[in-house]
Amino acid sequence: MIKKTRKAVLGALSLESATGYQIKKFLEETVSYFWKESFGQIYPVLSELENEGKVIQVQNSPTGRREKLYSITDSGSEELESWLKSSKYTINPGRHELMLKIFFGYKEVVPNLIEQISTYRNQLSGTMQTFTGFKTVIENDDMDQVRKVCMGATVQSGVISVQSQIRWCDESISKLNGF
Repeated sequence: MIKKTRKAVLGALSLESATGYQIKKFLEETVSYFWKESFGQIYPVLSELENEGKVIQVQNSPTGRREKLYSITDSGSEELESWLKSSKYTINPGRHELMLKIFFGYKEVVPNLIEQISTYRNQLSGTMQTFTGFKTVIENDDMDQVRKVCMGATVQSGVISVQSQIRWCDESISKLNGF
């Protein structure tokens, strides 16, 4: 099985050199609405990529900590490019605990379900604000136009998904209020 964490790490390093912490923070701030990585995934992959010559340690972190600053190599760039050109990909829907609760929630008190859905809706509203911030940053950045369009497309995908989930929350709360 191809390790997709490798691709996320190589993708982040294709933009700029970074420490493991900086990679995690970058991924969290930019693609976490559709791709999540943990430190427990990133650090072993960095070590593996370094052993394979896909990334190199360019220096210790400028902060003076004992962190390693990594940079992608030509070999790492080739692996990333090959993956980007490949037409193969997977979509893993994952788990959504609230949906599980609602599915079995007919045994619970309706006001509790409404409260949980309302809380989820509030979280989605916060996510929508994050997307609005992403859109503003992308629009105002002087990055390459193709990169701007690609990044904007992923943000728009997130916006549409969140709008759909907010609409679902509103409809579900409305229906549950009838009981």
